[in-house]
Amino acid sequence: MLVKACDFDAGTAAYSDANSTDIPFVRFVAENISALEFKYLDEVLHTIYQISSVIASSGLNLYQQIETDATHEASAGDDAQGAQWQQATRASVCIGILFVLREFLKSHYGVSESRCTSYNPGEAAGARDKAAAWHAQDDGGRIDWGPCPYALQRMESTADCIAQRQRFRRMMAESLAASEESPVLAANAAADRFAPDAPGDELLNAEDLEMLSVDDLEEAG
Repeated sequence: MLVKACDFDAGTAAYSDANSTDIPFVRFVAENISALEFKYLDEVLHTIYQISSVIASSGLNLYQQIETDATHEASAGDDAQGAQWQQATRASVCIGILFVLREFLKSHYGVSESRCTSYNPGEAAGARDKAAAWHAQDDGGRIDWGPCPYALQRMESTADCIAQRQRFRRMMAESLAASEESPVLAANAAADRFAPDAPGDELLNAEDLEMLSVDDLEEAG
């Protein structure tokens, strides 16, 4: 469900179920994932792998759309800021939530970026048997939404939306700059392929959250 909620079709600028409730829902799912007590390192790495895949596909498509929009905004003004423009902006917040969740999991489970990018779910036998170790931080085990403020706040003005789009562009630009070190991002950037309805893309739905467990997450991934 987290994957579908963050799906973005750059061809039509259509954000699935784009409305004001999407951002709170994606944040809700992210916070529940962050609260899981992972038992094995493979569970952490697989979750990060799934998040990275969404960023490298839906996030990349959205980034390309927003970059295209940026070339027209200066001259078109408010004419370029219609419903699709607003939908894309909300979608960028959802992708930003994934960025924050990914960094949270890396930090609290002591997983390096190189370990994440080299992870292959089909060749992770060693990680399946290794216990996950929780690293306490000053955040009290709760996600700090500072890097993605509109995960909590409504975008009340055009200036808020523009600030969010600029923030998202920086996030994606940094990820693209590191694409040579990230097989997931590099492969998707080169091939620009993504099948949101493919088996295994669904992570969680609303009913699953009532009985959320590590096993549920692993099976859904």
